[in-house]
Amino acid sequence: YEMTSVTGVQTCALPISLDCSAMGAKAEKEKKPKEDRAVKTITKDKPKKDKKEKKEKLAKQAEAAADGETKLPQDKAERKALKAAKKAAKEAKAASAPVAQRTSPRLAAAAAASAEVPEMPLDGADVVSVASEILSPEEYRKKHQIASSTSTLPDPFQNFDDAPFDDRLKAVCKGAGFAAPSPIQAQAWPCAMSGADIVAIARTGSGKTLGFLAPAFSRILAMGSLERGQGPLALIMAPTRELAQQIHVETEKFGTCLGIRAAVVYGGAPKGPQIGALARGKPSIVVATPGRINDILKLNAPPVTNLKSCEYLVLDEADRMLDMGFEPQIKTVVDQMPGTKQTLFFTATWPKEVKAMAAQYLTQGGRVVQISIGGNDSKLVANKNISQEVRELSGGSKAAALAALLDEKQQDTKCKVMVFCNTKIDCERQSQARRHQGHGAVAIHGDKDQWERERALQQFSSGQAPVVFCTDVAARGLHVEDVTLVINYDMPQGDGVEDYVHRIGRTGRAGKAGAAITFWDAKTDAKTARPLVTIMKDAGQEVPAFLEAAAQRGGGDTRRSRWGGKGGKGGKGSGKGKGGGKGKGKGKEIGRASCRERV
Repeated sequence: YEMTSVTGVQTCALPISLDCSAMGAKAEKEKKPKEDRAVKTITKDKPKKDKKEKKEKLAKQAEAAADGETKLPQDKAERKALKAAKKAAKEAKAASAPVAQRTSPRLAAAAAASAEVPEMPLDGADVVSVASEILSPEEYRKKHQIASSTSTLPDPFQNFDDAPFDDRLKAVCKGAGFAAPSPIQAQAWPCAMSGADIVAIARTGSGKTLGFLAPAFSRILAMGSLERGQGPLALIMAPTRELAQQIHVETEKFGTCLGIRAAVVYGGAPKGPQIGALARGKPSIVVATPGRINDILKLNAPPVTNLKSCEYLVLDEADRMLDMGFEPQIKTVVDQMPGTKQTLFFTATWPKEVKAMAAQYLTQGGRVVQISIGGNDSKLVANKNISQEVRELSGGSKAAALAALLDEKQQDTKCKVMVFCNTKIDCERQSQARRHQGHGAVAIHGDKDQWERERALQQFSSGQAPVVFCTDVAARGLHVEDVTLVINYDMPQGDGVEDYVHRIGRTGRAGKAGAAITFWDAKTDAKTARPLVTIMKDAGQEVPAFLEAAAQRGGGDTRRSRWGGKGGKGGKGSGKGKGGGKGKGKGKEIGRASCRERV
């Protein structure tokens, strides 16, 4: 074969040989007449006899295969037909066999137990509840130290069956392991069901959340489903984001079985998802912090939600919200609610300073029921299930003492510890020091973003980080399972012993035992000596000698005397201290009289 270039000049000649035998064979095959090929015929009408014989053959093969005597045929169609026949034979055999009773061990045990239950008398004899002993209302209140300074209390619901709630809610409560309502629930439920405003004061970890949720559920079920454009029927406000999230979790836990939807709104998180949950989710209950719910209610283009139908208002940790400066936001929210709303205050402490502020939100025409559990409303009461210990330490020795204490306590791998500090920088510094020592620790305080606080709380709750360092942002209402120890690295300074009661209340919850250890510095914490001694004695705790001495001194050397000034050293009448009355007269009695006049 000669190849020629474009110019026409011969460049090379290459011998090329082609084997065309394969190509010729392919061509001959294509030219082969159709009549020589094998033609597949389809016969539509086959004799019924052949079909019957084939069916019997397949049935025999199926029986044999079921007995393990033969193998499945190789042909796909026959194998498919054999499987179908085998299935039909198995169903026929099961239908003809007698129905056997179920042999589940759990059902058998339940049947045996039900057979052993004796018949109950119907002649009016006294029947004792399985959950707890039934007492008279007076005996029940005396046993649990339930008192009221405002009105006569209705009979408490000592059993879940006594409460007029939906059976599904009762089943969830019993399924959660509650044998009977807690004292605050037993007494608050009938008061709330009567429609009166409530101020409920009970120790930490006593079940206050379900105390205001159950009446809300009952009220919502009676009002029916929400209409288009209608807002929530109940509003629950909490002072902190973590507490709001916790209440929302409990609301979902107990309200899902009733078909009641709930939503939570709080600051530090994007508004978009929260707006969507309110606008499209149609929740009957909204849990919120005061600032964020105000921001959402101000949105008018278009409006997200409204409180025109909200006639059930709960303020959890009410004293904290009113004392933290949330009163303007709370007032703005309350003004948008109907005047016939029912208001419920739940808290562990109820100081005198907050009572006057709270009175303006109680609107039920004087129908206010005040419930106190474990003491009167004007007295701080600590949880008696918590063992309290106070150690005297100076500021410079606290860090080393804390590290040694944590090393000792965390030999138990299941130990969860909450350490409270007064400042954010101490929280961060101590948590970092603990992590540098190779231990799991996290921090929660106001300078953390919301996602960081949520992650830290999740790591602590799951046990991934068994120690959490926090400020008082975590001291109110926060519930974490199995917190065994609370350490006060700093004694609270603001509200003093009131915050102390809330801090140690993070342990010893739901009837469990807990422990609290406090580092006490005479230079900075002397003013808390006397009320701290009172709280410890009321809870039946042993008071250390140094704390008792500081309380007897009137609070310590650095505290201003109750008579004014520092007092003269040695207490002599001619002392030169301001309390001694320099220039105001001579002698101790004159100095004291002048101080009383100033007070």
